[in-house]
Amino acid sequence: MKRFILISMVFICLVFIFIMSSENGSESMSTTIKVSNVINISSFYMIRKSAHFIEFFILEVFILLMISSFKIIDFKCFILSILFCLLYAFSDEVHQLFVIGRSASIIDVLIDYTGSLFGSIFFMLFYYIYNEGFVK
Repeated sequence: MKRFILISMVFICLVFIFIMSSENGSESMSTTIKVSNVINISSFYMIRKSAHFIEFFILEVFILLMISSFKIIDFKCFILSILFCLLYAFSDEVHQLFVIGRSASIIDVLIDYTGSLFGSIFFMLFYYIYNEGFVK
């Protein structure tokens, strides 16, 4: 059951990212404005770039949780999961080329990649602490 939930969470993250990238330019700006009103940050640029980072941070953590549920976590898993996130980030930007009012950005791919790197580091720290280190 745990594996099913984790696989579902990875799938939900992928679909969420795809749906957000499918918003046309005006819908995307409207979403950014709504978020800025909720969190009280006026910098649309900061909100949009933070969203990229957070989406891929969460995706990376769920991918690694899913992999670890199969008890096969090793260095190759970290590399493959980060590469998967990088490829998905790239495909996400290509997808945006076909959405009205949107464009692709290599900066966004790099921010997505950075989010997945930090997600991997976050996971490694907690995985080590829980399984190898201080908490038993």
